[in-house]
Amino acid sequence: MPTRAQAAAGLPPQHAGPRMRGMTLIELMVVVAIVAILSTLAVASYRRYVLRANRTDATSALLRIQVAEDVYDRSERGRSQRRHPHSERLL
Repeated sequence: MPTRAQAAAGLPPQHAGPRMRGMTLIELMVVVAIVAILSTLAVASYRRYVLRANRTDATSALLRIQVAEDVYDRSERGRSQRRHPHSERLL
């Protein structure tokens, strides 16, 4: 049965079934602990992905340098064999 105030305000009557209760402190602490564990795993995975991406980027840069050196060497073969003044030190 709605009270007079509820009826006057146009509110629906409350159910006579089981009452809904909020979360207890223990339940809340368990949820927070689960979220903390999952976030720790996510951060560790993210760090591994970043390290792997940096390693791949560095390897790619080294390969591009190697290709550029090969192209330069091939283009210089047809020209006169001028030596760099300090080339003996580089060997």
